[in-house]
Amino acid sequence: MKLCPKCGAQDEDDAAFCVKCGAPFAQEAQQPPQEPNRWDQPVQPQQPPMPWNSQVYDDGVPGLRPMPGNPVVNLIKQSSTAPLFIVGAAIYTAMLVLNLWNILTEPSLSTELSNIWSSNSELFGSVPYNSSTLFNDIAALVRAIQFVALVLPLLICIGLWMHYAASRNTLDAGLRTGGLSMIKVSTVVTFVFACIALFLGFLVLVAAVVTVADPTYYEGSDVAFAEGAVIGVMLLLAVVAVLAIIYFVKLISLINRVVTSSYTGQPRLLPVYVPVMNFVVVFFSLFGLILSLHVSGAPGILASVLGMAASVIFSVCVIRYNSATRDMMYRSAPRPTPPPPMYGGYQY
Repeated sequence: MKLCPKCGAQDEDDAAFCVKCGAPFAQEAQQPPQEPNRWDQPVQPQQPPMPWNSQVYDDGVPGLRPMPGNPVVNLIKQSSTAPLFIVGAAIYTAMLVLNLWNILTEPSLSTELSNIWSSNSELFGSVPYNSSTLFNDIAALVRAIQFVALVLPLLICIGLWMHYAASRNTLDAGLRTGGLSMIKVSTVVTFVFACIALFLGFLVLVAAVVTVADPTYYEGSDVAFAEGAVIGVMLLLAVVAVLAIIYFVKLISLINRVVTSSYTGQPRLLPVYVPVMNFVVVFFSLFGLILSLHVSGAPGILASVLGMAASVIFSVCVIRYNSATRDMMYRSAPRPTPPPPMYGGYQY
């Protein structure tokens, strides 16, 4: 309440005139609101910068949190950490261990060569006096080649487990591709060695054709039959070489597509040729395995079975990844806009 300066009556604080005598009250100047002096405010301690993939909890405490990431990268991670992929990598590792065990425990090759020479003395002649040294050198060379042949599969095995470990990292929205790069390099080197082996095989067949064509070895119809057999083998080897080259090219393309999708986040289908050829090779390998049961030892047979099982499992992983990628591409595809309704033949 405020008093009127003229009659002394009590009036409301916000009254402009006195309710008794009508005298006006003097208007007070409106003061602008005072801004707080920021220099008078207490200094707040600064929080250290959080990592780019950090989040803050509801209680205000920062900490690492799994980022949602790109759906394609998440799909690659899910496929590479699925139980099927883990089983395939474990089987592939067991196959390498069995192959190494088979190399270390197989019977002496020099003894086998000596027995073969002795049993075919009519063809090769008598065993030379220095045969033991020669056979030991051949056995050592074969053993060294077997160990070298395990290097590339071993690198592929390491790359598989590196890719699995990178896919399990949920704190990073991206995907490290070191394991895939190791698998790719090993595949390229294997492809080069396969091309060299096919080329040498063709040279051997050409030499066989030249030998068969010599009339001193065969007479009459035997020459035509031998030449036809060698040419048939050459054609079969040519078909196998073409299919193998396409397989390695598609396999390298498959790895490149996974790496590209992990970088760009764009879904890409993997080549179906690779799993199809894996199934075909496994089917024919089963017949070869059945025929070699009485020749190969138990570790070698088991290693072959594990290798075929790993090939089938990884092929199924590729097919499942393609199926999930198609679903993702279908959901993200733009839907066509329905046309506006038509009434009486006219569009409104």
